[in-house]
Amino acid sequence: MALTQASTSIRALDQYALFLTSSVPERENYINAIPLPTFTHSNTFIITHYQTTGNSVDFIRLITDYESDIVVCMEPLSNVEFAYEWLPTATKHRTVTPYTIQLYQERITEIKRSEIDIVKEESSDGPWSIEIVEPMLTLTQDYSHTASQILSLVSCVQSLKTHNPITVVSRTEDSGKMQCYRQYIRGLNFYKEGYIHKIMINEISDTCQMCYIRSKCYPSMHKGLYEQWLLVSKEEPFQVVKANCTCPAGCGEGCTHIAGLLFALEGKPSIDELEDMPCTSKPCQWNQPSKRKIKSRPITDISFKRIKDGAALCGVFCAVYNVIQQLTMDEEIDVFSVVRLLQTRRPELCSTLEEYTMIHDALMTYIES
Repeated sequence: MALTQASTSIRALDQYALFLTSSVPERENYINAIPLPTFTHSNTFIITHYQTTGNSVDFIRLITDYESDIVVCMEPLSNVEFAYEWLPTATKHRTVTPYTIQLYQERITEIKRSEIDIVKEESSDGPWSIEIVEPMLTLTQDYSHTASQILSLVSCVQSLKTHNPITVVSRTEDSGKMQCYRQYIRGLNFYKEGYIHKIMINEISDTCQMCYIRSKCYPSMHKGLYEQWLLVSKEEPFQVVKANCTCPAGCGEGCTHIAGLLFALEGKPSIDELEDMPCTSKPCQWNQPSKRKIKSRPITDISFKRIKDGAALCGVFCAVYNVIQQLTMDEEIDVFSVVRLLQTRRPELCSTLEEYTMIHDALMTYIES
């Protein structure tokens, strides 16, 4: 059961959370997505993040369940790691069971527009057509064309005229790092607390440049032992070529148990002295402090960015869209009230100076034009 959204650091407020209504075997009905309002409608937008590998079906379910026919991507899909799982090309359709996705046509101007059809197998309904709108370049505060790219996205969506929800998708720019950091910490704790044991090595042969390393790890819950193995190069710089674990996450070649084994190899292999006795059966003791010296860093080099998981750039697009709508209707704008309206649904939206700057630059470009 692949509920990867449980690992996200920030979730939608419960009262606004969306749930998937279609049924797909071995999939849950939760997705990290919420509706956002404009000045004229309460649920014009649906914001979410790009799904990680193996979870693209939930993104397609979100689009079809809520009959969204416009998808706004806040960065080029060519830069998104797992977009290839569901995004078709001119010569190849994509199959995300139980959906088949085909490219109808694409157009490139200042931005890229792609029309695709989604067909669900064994369904009497016809294909669901959507238009994907994406920038041609990565949107950053320092890039001079960011404002014009955002305005082009907004202008395109306004011209398409739809009564259905508009899905806005953004990269989880910090969640991937946070996920790795959490696995890093859990792996370190597995090593420190003696979960990793029975480390064995198989050199294969004297001429082989690789070797196998195996270990066992006590599970954190009441389940059987997990077994890990690594295929590692013998010569420096040492490189892990392959990795696997018998736990559910091990098929992805990365889990906390594998991380624990790597820490055990890096540290003193005194873990073997623990034999088969788990840490809970030994007397409590203090963890040994690290012998590594921590280098100081200037405060200017430290990032104080707030973890925004799934909210990056979605808020910028929705804010610019709303402010332009407000300017057209009232001939005046109030950026703070617009942002506050969005933050009632998700407080992390537009929470940094960088995002406010991007909104300001886009509005100045719009007014001057």
